[in-house]
Amino acid sequence: MKNILFAIAMLMVPLFGLAQNSMEIFNKFKGNEDVTTVSISKYMFSMFSDVETGDADSQEFLDLVKTLDGMKIITTENTSTGKEIIISVKKHMDRNNFEELMTIDDKGKNVVFKIKEKNKKVSELIMLLDENDQVVFMSITGDIDLKKISTLSKKMNISGLDALENIDNKE
Repeated sequence: MKNILFAIAMLMVPLFGLAQNSMEIFNKFKGNEDVTTVSISKYMFSMFSDVETGDADSQEFLDLVKTLDGMKIITTENTSTGKEIIISVKKHMDRNNFEELMTIDDKGKNVVFKIKEKNKKVSELIMLLDENDQVVFMSITGDIDLKKISTLSKKMNISGLDALENIDNKE
């Protein structure tokens, strides 16, 4: 009986390795001299919660960031590193059953948005942008309202996210 349980456990070990998360992709490229990485923590987002504003757009931004757990961005203009990032991200999205939200293919600009749901809510939004010599991978985690996510793009000047401006929230 112990041999059977051991054999089953050994067969399952490789399956756990397949569940690579976005943090592992970020860590893989962090420190690479051809790559710029940005990591914004939940704590950093929570620092905005005490800010008061009379501006409706700013208030919408503050309400949004209160629901986020973090944001990771990887960008490069190195062609070979960009290809490596694209391969890693596509494997990650396939292995973790991300659902396609939207794709844009326009004159050398390719943008893919995919989401991961948990309890019927968007828990992670991934954007992969491939434009000319630039590749950008971004992962946003938390309780994400897709109707409000373009506000994040405007306030933080994040290329590519503005494409979500007119999207309806996924039900």
